[in-house]
Amino acid sequence: SSNDDDDDDDVEKDEEDKEEEEHLAQADPSDVSTDDLVPSS
Repeated sequence: SSNDDDDDDDVEKDEEDKEEEEHLAQADPSDVSTDDLVPSS
């Protein structure tokens, strides 16, 4: 059971890392591809 808990923690960390990377990419003015997403927020 403890192993399952560890797996869940790993998954949650991965998801959080992905979200952080996405936010950083959107905030990066040098990234033209994410520039289209900025005006909507």
